[in-house]
Amino acid sequence: MLRTMFIGYDNRLNHCVARTLAKESELVGNVWLTAGARWHKSWRGRRDFLIKRLKRRGALKALDEMAYYVFHHTTDKSSRNTRESTRLVDAYWDSFEGPQDSWPSLGVTNVNDAAVLAFVAQHKPDVIFAHCLNQFFGKRLRHATRHGIFMWHVGITPEYKGLYSPFWTLYNGDFRNFGYSLIHLNDDLDAGAVYAQGRIDNVDWRRDNHILIEHKAILASLRDLGIFLHALERDEAKPIVRPNAVEGYYSYPGITDYIVQRWRVRRLAHGGASR
Repeated sequence: MLRTMFIGYDNRLNHCVARTLAKESELVGNVWLTAGARWHKSWRGRRDFLIKRLKRRGALKALDEMAYYVFHHTTDKSSRNTRESTRLVDAYWDSFEGPQDSWPSLGVTNVNDAAVLAFVAQHKPDVIFAHCLNQFFGKRLRHATRHGIFMWHVGITPEYKGLYSPFWTLYNGDFRNFGYSLIHLNDDLDAGAVYAQGRIDNVDWRRDNHILIEHKAILASLRDLGIFLHALERDEAKPIVRPNAVEGYYSYPGITDYIVQRWRVRRLAHGGASR
């Protein structure tokens, strides 16, 4: 049985992922990114992030992005989406019949911390899995295991590389491309080979926000995780080749992008469209 390790933010959804890994493989440890690693958990973190975006994107775009951040974390987190996300995760958690959370764990703020490399060397996983991290995995960590690192990306790639994939899928009215991709990490962002991919059809694109869609995609992916793990263990896992796919890369949305997204969704809803 494969020896696996999981890296992700310390939240209930990621604990569901870890539990599934433990059920389908020999989970030897978890690395939890603590709250300090998330820039929006402190005013200093927000300030530093804004300064970086100002330098990289310019004043107008950076302020546009920050306006959406403020809006999303105050008013756009509707009670309906929040309740539904919690219900889905709780239902998976309550129905789980596999191992419970009793594995070695490490808390860090930087995924490339020397402590992470030491933790990996100590527990000797064959492969590492990760989910939803905005930190780049260095070469030493990516090469520390036999099979490298596979990252859950909440979007269909190569069409939706980058950040906030469900947001941009809604923005484009591309309602048949909600889903996930399991990417084998390499030197480029979201550019590794895709070894597992799935689309989901239980999205209410008129009402679901990108956070709820992310939860739906990850929980759906866990149903097929065992198939991939068994193929990887037998050295039979092969990358998915889609030569006609059109590559797209997206970054942080701004408030103007959100306004356009909602206008497009309402227009399609009123027109009875379902692409």
